Amino acid sequence: MKIVLLGFDFTCPNKGCEALSYAFMNLLEKILPKEKIEIYNITYKTTLGRIPEIYSNFNFINCRIHLRKPNYYLNAYSIMKNADFIFDITYGDSFSDIYGKKWLIKTNIHKQLAIWSHNKFVMLPQTYGPFTNVLMRKWSLYLIRNADLVYSRDGYSIDYMRIIGKKDVDIVTDLAFALPYERGMYKLESKKIKVGLNPSSLLWEGGFTKENQFGLTVDYQEYCRNLVQDLERSGQYEIHLISHVIEDTKKAPENDLRICKILHEEFPNTIIAPIFSTPIEAKSYICHMDVFSGARMHATIAAFSSGVATIPFSYSRKFEGLYDSLGYSYVISGKKNTTEEAIKKTMKYIQNRDSLKIRADKSMQDVYKKLTEFESEIKKLWTLK
Repeated sequence: MKIVLLGFDFTCPNKGCEALSYAFMNLLEKILPKEKIEIYNITYKTTLGRIPEIYSNFNFINCRIHLRKPNYYLNAYSIMKNADFIFDITYGDSFSDIYGKKWLIKTNIHKQLAIWSHNKFVMLPQTYGPFTNVLMRKWSLYLIRNADLVYSRDGYSIDYMRIIGKKDVDIVTDLAFALPYERGMYKLESKKIKVGLNPSSLLWEGGFTKENQFGLTVDYQEYCRNLVQDLERSGQYEIHLISHVIEDTKKAPENDLRICKILHEEFPNTIIAPIFSTPIEAKSYICHMDVFSGARMHATIAAFSSGVATIPFSYSRKFEGLYDSLGYSYVISGKKNTTEEAIKKTMKYIQNRDSLKIRADKSMQDVYKKLTEFESEIKKLWTLK
């Protein structure tokens, strides 16, 4: 059995991107425990990270993307043509032109090759759009219409697809909800209430453009500083600064650890979480928090799915789309709230964390149901092959 993966990150500073890969491997291992499977990961990376070590019953092949090499596309097409299944996840939220037209073209070309291969092509739960460029929208819609199965992870994407002309998209949820973790990996003992804060270097710097790329109405740096200050002032909280995008080099375009260090220097009583090598490690630490607030969506998913009261900080409709579909309204909008409103709401939610946890636990019952149904549908693909 040969499987091709598109838009998966096996090794990445962003533990959220890795979380999708680990969660999908976990799903495959669960539904195909005795199958001999070759997995071809089409990627920009030179290595496959720790996934081959952790999921050793699969045979992984790294297929590096070389866009400037003349034979690359022919080789990629040949791999897809000889595959049994092709699964695409577009890094969770990258099937859009909000990150630039060039990036969308690169990811769309691989989807186009998958369709031309005439093999079973499945678009896994992800965010769809927005597509602001007319040509990109038409091409993307063509790709979606020609995929064999299309799944969304949020209700906003479903609504958006209906508006632009694609109706039969099934909603599941984000696969990272199924990411495993080990509570015993870390021992965190404290008499104080443990508050996990996940500052985003992307928002701290103003986006990739460094000019408030996402149109925030919240002064993010002021929000982070004042939130830590207010928590420290109360005296009842132990504050953990938790990175979810970790690349500790000066040239790194994104590195949450650098922001954690800045905040720790200003507030020495805070605790900097360890440097995680896998998303499983990150979730195994986050699960010990009493309440967690973050601007990295998959960091909030790690908290939410491990029974922690969670306060997502939204800079994109992917947050509201996902959490609204779960009936969970405790989201801070960085694009609607003022800085003062965002701080007050966050502190209010932290103080009422028990209510958040009860709501999250109810939502997770629905998540488990959706994931179970999704697993059954994916398993059917093998019986139909």
